[in-house]
Amino acid sequence: MHTTVSCFARRFGFSLLALAALPFPASAQALPAGCQPGEPSTLPLSFRGDAVPLVEARINGHAVPALIDTGAQQATSLDRKTLEGFGVKVNLSESNYVGVQVANARLDHVALGPNEYRNAWFAVDDLQDDGVGAKIGANYLFRTDVEIALAGGYLKLFKPRGCLRASLAYWDRKTPSVPFEVHPLRKDLRPWFKVRINGQDINAVISTVTTHSYVDLFTAQRMGLSPESEGATREAPVKSWRDRQQPVWKVPVPRMSIGELEIKNVDLRLMNMDLSGEMLVLGTDFLRRHRVYVAMSQNRIYFSPVNEAREGASSP
Repeated sequence: MHTTVSCFARRFGFSLLALAALPFPASAQALPAGCQPGEPSTLPLSFRGDAVPLVEARINGHAVPALIDTGAQQATSLDRKTLEGFGVKVNLSESNYVGVQVANARLDHVALGPNEYRNAWFAVDDLQDDGVGAKIGANYLFRTDVEIALAGGYLKLFKPRGCLRASLAYWDRKTPSVPFEVHPLRKDLRPWFKVRINGQDINAVISTVTTHSYVDLFTAQRMGLSPESEGATREAPVKSWRDRQQPVWKVPVPRMSIGELEIKNVDLRLMNMDLSGEMLVLGTDFLRRHRVYVAMSQNRIYFSPVNEAREGASSP
């Protein structure tokens, strides 16, 4: 498992956006008048050995492989050696921690499809262990609507207009959706939504760098899931903050739901996520089974099982 899972920051206390209270025509087949979904920008995906998706980004005109990290708030950073190879100066400055320096660089142009920055500062890190030149976090990726289709091998970025009340799942307008929340000041663009397990709701995010789906151990116990649950198995521990070893248990969950979508036979990993609080992380094991459209324009997220999504359907 990528160590990002255990280092998620505690999320802010969010208030439900007013949009979520509006009725939503999930079953509508035709787009309403004035809705323009726009032509998508399609980005092919490649995959590392651990099934984590990579996409092509551009840094000062150079194509580089980039890691997509939807579960991290502000994890967008560029690789030091890659930048130095492009002749970019990397600066060091003191952080708030004694003896700890941070690296950053000013870039003429950084782009991921239609999302781009010009003459902007970026954090710099050593990403060669990940085999990438950049890591793209949620606050960069979710500047537009994003369709995530790991089974289809692509991302699509959309900029719809006038579609507040339309179903944007173009492959099937009946695809269920649920409202999500972001930080009220948009400091954190990760979409937080509700998942129901054993009659109780838990706040969840999607993570494209986590090969399994994880739930906080103590939260899981209050939901009736524990290392003593039927079928639970102990797995190898993972490293968390400051290289602490955290025990992990795989627990079968017969059924969970996201709004109207029922999901059967899910394996969740239980782990003490002490830096993250009460949360569920839906990793690539979930995302490979579902086509997901994150509608930032509506504050809604659509989920469609891949065996019902007609992978390869034409764009809108």
